[in-house]
Amino acid sequence: MIEILEVNRNTERWFIYKNHTFNDVDARNVQRIGPLQIGYIDKDTKPKTYGMSFYYDSTNSNYHIDVNKNKVSYEDNDSAMSIYGDLDVHGNINIIDKYGSNYNFRLSNLGNWQI
Repeated sequence: MIEILEVNRNTERWFIYKNHTFNDVDARNVQRIGPLQIGYIDKDTKPKTYGMSFYYDSTNSNYHIDVNKNKVSYEDNDSAMSIYGDLDVHGNINIIDKYGSNYNFRLSNLGNWQI
């Protein structure tokens, strides 16, 4: 016999959502665009956290992505991405700046560092 569970599909689901509640005017009197958000709703009908939030700054045409940030915030959005939590990198890290001071961190060489 197969047991059928009664599950409310609206409380367990992935979502991609354009958050219209944050379409407001900031302190500079500039209209903000609410973020596009991706995440999972777990045992609720509204999201409590967001896996990723994509922001667009219409004054300078830049984007910002927050990963694992639990709230919507337009603060500290000058960089391209912010990650809240640990980051595992399986490969090299190339840092290229506008002044030509480029850096390359090769993971195979990190094991040779003396502390």
